[in-house]
Amino acid sequence: METERQRYVLIAGGGMGKRMGAPVPKQFVTLLGKKILLHTLERFVKVERVARWVTVVPEGYEAMVRDLVAQNLGYDFSRKHRIVAGGATRTASVWKGLNVLNEAYDSPADETALVAVHDAARPLIDPIVIENGFKNAEAKGSAVACLKVRHSLRQITENGTRAVRREMFLEVQTPQIFPFAPFFQAYKRFKDSDYTDDASLYEAAGFQVHTYPGSEVNLKITDPTDLAVAEQILLNKKYF
Repeated sequence: METERQRYVLIAGGGMGKRMGAPVPKQFVTLLGKKILLHTLERFVKVERVARWVTVVPEGYEAMVRDLVAQNLGYDFSRKHRIVAGGATRTASVWKGLNVLNEAYDSPADETALVAVHDAARPLIDPIVIENGFKNAEAKGSAVACLKVRHSLRQITENGTRAVRREMFLEVQTPQIFPFAPFFQAYKRFKDSDYTDDASLYEAAGFQVHTYPGSEVNLKITDPTDLAVAEQILLNKKYF
């Protein structure tokens, strides 16, 4: 029987989220009495066999997040969870988090481990979707949560726009799950680039990206409208 691969988690929350128009980064905005980041962490706590965990936050917020975790999560993060300040871009922030996963523990990172990268501002992720992602990555080598496009699309061209077939496109979400060793090497190569999506960076390094079904309610909170939608989803208990 094949040995189960270790699971690592990297929560990417190093940005400031200025489009929210809030006095704090959007991951610290309150959603139904709880900070968005705390909702996200609670979802991942329910996932089994997570051996290492890093949460990337804006510089200066590290102590606040440590207190948030200590006071609100009935879970022992003391040995497996690290909090690190992010960089100027998403790529820089994830790279810093990967280095912590690789170095800041008592033993070296397991090169065969799988690492799930998830946006801190996606607080409605279903733990079942996370679990399915790990299982798909074990079977196929990588697993990127995606949705089929439901709306008609038009592509911007030099002469205006043109219709395209929506069946040829997918909407990309997180988590995005990859084998640690090649993912780390891909980031080492492109750490100074400005990719907004881990799958794109991984693919640019020559590795194959596989997708699996995401969730319609796994929205990324970017502005106040998204926050209002998320509140209604949470209030509608049928989703969780």
